[in-house]
Amino acid sequence: MSEEKDKTLGNKLGDCGTKSGKVMTGKVKTFNEERGFGFITTEDKKDIFVHITKVENQVVLEKGQIVEFQTFAAVKGLQAVDVKVIEE
Repeated sequence: MSEEKDKTLGNKLGDCGTKSGKVMTGKVKTFNEERGFGFITTEDKKDIFVHITKVENQVVLEKGQIVEFQTFAAVKGLQAVDVKVIEE
């Protein structure tokens, strides 16, 4: 799969990045509903930033949920995109 530009996220950060093209699985570590962001811990124990605008249907994530996502290499590091809850 070719890398895709995520212009929406890139514009917010002042730079366009690329999606990984690889679907990953992780567990929601934290999510602050008021601020609209949190972190997902990957299977290899890395924490990935997630913003509510990158979650399918913009549902509020809850600690412990299992999610599928792709990563986006942004200026400030990896961010989760195309996030889908697969297990409550």
